[in-house]
Amino acid sequence: RHMLVSHAYRFIFIKPRKTAGTSVELALSPILAAGDMATPIEPEEEPLRQVAEGVHVGPIRENCARLRDHSPLAMLWKALPETRTYRVATMTRNPWDRAVSQFFWSHRKTDMRTRPAETQRAAFNVWTRKWGPRTWLDPLLGRKRQRALDASQLYWVNGACRAHFAIRFEHLAEDLLHLGDWLDLPRTPCMSDAAKSGIRPKQAGWISLFDGPTRDLVARECANEIAIFGYDFEGNAPLRGPEISLPPAIP
Repeated sequence: RHMLVSHAYRFIFIKPRKTAGTSVELALSPILAAGDMATPIEPEEEPLRQVAEGVHVGPIRENCARLRDHSPLAMLWKALPETRTYRVATMTRNPWDRAVSQFFWSHRKTDMRTRPAETQRAAFNVWTRKWGPRTWLDPLLGRKRQRALDASQLYWVNGACRAHFAIRFEHLAEDLLHLGDWLDLPRTPCMSDAAKSGIRPKQAGWISLFDGPTRDLVARECANEIAIFGYDFEGNAPLRGPEISLPPAIP
């Protein structure tokens, strides 16, 4: 859930977890100009970023707000009110597929990748119930919501979608090219190999890890994304996008 803010081209890029967003962020970073901003990525990946002199890479501190790698659009608007008029781009992925990817990433320091399927399924069941439903404890737990199943919370403000464009994980390369045209960028963003690969077992699909209640939990928590982009559990439905047809409400 990293963020780019381009004053030069008047756009904001918000990256949810597990959408290949680090690669897209690295592709967009060379477009940034002096005075533009980028929250930091992982220390081992930061040297891969190419930015012009004068681009601020680090936490954004303005108007008593501190933005870092997991801050939502609402916090950016508080920190930099002028960005309320900027175009907002984000990313999306089949929520059931993304949940499985998040699960294995959360267990990357364990042997979860090699455990028996039944063990993985039981652990996934527990994990989705921990990170999926919103509870009254969320504000007290701070960064808990970075692991939320629902990615729309990052660009949903006051009950409405505020994003104008979403790069779909399922159409990554073509949507990135479309984004360059949509933003009228001076050069075509060029994406290198996806970062953070190798965490999820190559044979792991998402369907086998779900039971009925877990499938319904993800559908309920990610209803915004499912409604906007047309995702289905099996991943067979044609998707809507990348330009979001439901126009965001005026802030």
